Amino acid sequence: MEEIQLKSQKREQMIDITDSLRAIVRRKGAREGAVVVQSLHTTAALTINENADPDVPRDILAKLEDLIPR
Repeated sequence: MEEIQLKSQKREQMIDITDSLRAIVRRKGAREGAVVVQSLHTTAALTINENADPDVPRDILAKLEDLIPR
């Protein structure tokens, strides 16, 4: 088991952890299997998307602001 510690810079922010996860998998020498990722913080969430469109994170954050305004 490994841990990635992050510190956000904004109240609402999406942080791409793909490179960190790839580095862990590479270090472990895994060739196949599954990676389990969890957030232990009550105000954090994990999303999965392909990052093909840079508008997706912006749209998600905008929708969250609409649903849960300050």
